[in-house]
Amino acid sequence: MKKLLFNKPVAVFVLAFLMGFQAVNAQKLSANLGFGKFKYSKDETTLEYYLRIHTSTVNFVQQENGKYQAFVDCKLNLKQGEEVVYTDNFLLNSPQIDSMAFFNHFNAQRRVNVKPGKYVAEIILDDPNTDVEPITVTEELNLDFPAEKGSLSDVQLLDSYIKWPEQDEYSRNGYRLITHNSTFYPKADSTLKYYFELYDMTRNIPEGEPFLVSLSVENAQNYKREGSVGRFVKLESKDLLAQIGELDIKKLPSGNYNLVVEVRNKESELITVKRKYFERSNPTQEEEELMAQNKLKNTFVEEMTLKDLRWYVASFRPISDPSEDAGIRVIEKTEDIWQARNFFYTFWEKRYPKNPKFYWEKYKGWVDYADENLSPGTQRGYITERGRVYLKYGPPSKIENERNDPTRRSGTAASVVPYEIWYYYNVPVTGQSNRLFVFVNVARAGYNYEMIHSDVKGEKYIDSWLGNYNWKSQLHQWDGNNRLDYNRDDGEFNGFGSPVEMNLGGQGNPLGGR
Repeated sequence: MKKLLFNKPVAVFVLAFLMGFQAVNAQKLSANLGFGKFKYSKDETTLEYYLRIHTSTVNFVQQENGKYQAFVDCKLNLKQGEEVVYTDNFLLNSPQIDSMAFFNHFNAQRRVNVKPGKYVAEIILDDPNTDVEPITVTEELNLDFPAEKGSLSDVQLLDSYIKWPEQDEYSRNGYRLITHNSTFYPKADSTLKYYFELYDMTRNIPEGEPFLVSLSVENAQNYKREGSVGRFVKLESKDLLAQIGELDIKKLPSGNYNLVVEVRNKESELITVKRKYFERSNPTQEEEELMAQNKLKNTFVEEMTLKDLRWYVASFRPISDPSEDAGIRVIEKTEDIWQARNFFYTFWEKRYPKNPKFYWEKYKGWVDYADENLSPGTQRGYITERGRVYLKYGPPSKIENERNDPTRRSGTAASVVPYEIWYYYNVPVTGQSNRLFVFVNVARAGYNYEMIHSDVKGEKYIDSWLGNYNWKSQLHQWDGNNRLDYNRDDGEFNGFGSPVEMNLGGQGNPLGGR
């Protein structure tokens, strides 16, 4: 039986779309694995290995601080024959998150020094919070460098690089290098960043003499050069040189390619060459439209009209990411039904790749409920304070109002400003439990309730109510003219009264929100 790292396993459904390196898959755990070879000295080779864990395939568990985290036990064995000559064990931790946030992966980069030679690398990955058996992948590695001529390290593809004076597992020759743990470059990536090292060039070229390094891109199938991408670098011969830079791939068409690094002397004689495979997706607008139409066939958006798409996309705002707001504004006005359908479907597929239709229909029910029951009639339900909370956090577990509140002072209900208190037993969006929202109807008419207090993280609250068990007495005396100061913080308020239960079946919104 595996030992759980803390408790409360929570499944995370996140789109993990990145391809790359060697794909490692099992019933649950999925990762990308890559290796890099660098010369450390004549007697040692540095082996770097890179892991990218797909978050949709591991279990997140709630920690003692209320946040969620995933763990992967990682082990590297380097073998020569049947003998294990080196072992590296470590526990890879994901970032801690407040809620089931949408991030695709978390990474590890490790570095070990071994004697030159041929090895078999065995990587074992295990999620300690599942009963799924560990997965194992092997890779043959040649960690030799030629003794008689100059040579190149492996080409390292990068997400980013900055000048970095400190020495750690991410730094080389004064730079901190963040590996691009994938071979895939989507249209949004306009540059291909790289790093490589040159060794012992003085064995072929006298020290100080110039030579040329060319970088080009070739088709991985027919080896034809792609003339629009490439560069030349003129260097002077030394025993150790390093190159870092980037190539513009904005106009590189979709396809499978090799980044080719060639080293030539001043007579243009080839000294050494290294290739690095990558994949590029860069469809034209027409291709994108065709792919979107094919992708959306037999999905729940195929039968939706443009009017419905524009009507409902506006209600995504309570749960949308800030980066999606501009897209929502575009879809509200678009006349392109395929653009609207693609945005609509992607919004839900991104969050729930296994069953986007189910969660959209569930959310749609909430939107319709908010429009019908939480709207003052002059605006959509999702725009109101109660509607926003309902859609972001889900139906409340209990509702208390001025008519059924047993703690209010004697008198008619008409003497008390109309209010509602929404109780949530669980708030998955923030990882909290036993939280509330307080709404008041200052105008004493219609459905225009204003939220004045909540102890949910990120919502506004009233200072004097935090930890005050008599806070309801202030609510009973609310005359509509009192304006209390609001603050935003992560306050912890536990002063619940004795609510009369109105069970709506809500346990908080698993859909998430911002």
